[in-house]
Amino acid sequence: MIRRSTGKSRKRARVRITDEFSEIKKKLYSDAASILEEGFSDIVKDTPVETGYAASNWKVSREGASESSAPPKIQGDSYRSKDEVIADGKSVIKLLKKYGFESNLKFFNATPYINQLENGSSSQNSFFIKKSTVKMRNKFSKLKG
Repeated sequence: MIRRSTGKSRKRARVRITDEFSEIKKKLYSDAASILEEGFSDIVKDTPVETGYAASNWKVSREGASESSAPPKIQGDSYRSKDEVIADGKSVIKLLKKYGFESNLKFFNATPYINQLENGSSSQNSFFIKKSTVKMRNKFSKLKG
């Protein structure tokens, strides 16, 4: 709400902008969170899968949080599904949507061979991270106007 008020002496006038910026900020946070959720989801879904180990190690974290190392890969072991990984990442992004983007956000994967997968060691989907980041960057550019 934009409100104009004047003092009794009419020597002072103020224009109070109360809810306008708050609503703009909420919409911006919501749009940014949607882009991030979709981008994280794309990266996880597009991670090449042989055993599911690499895809299970994707995480979303705020800057300053420690990056854990990947758990050991055990032959025949089952790993978190892509849907579980995506749900965990979205829960972190939703917190940022609610409280604001006061710190940087990062997507990370501690799988020792994640860079080889990105650079094409698997015939399934090379450069899957780059494709998703370019897509997110383009969507963020549209938000800027």
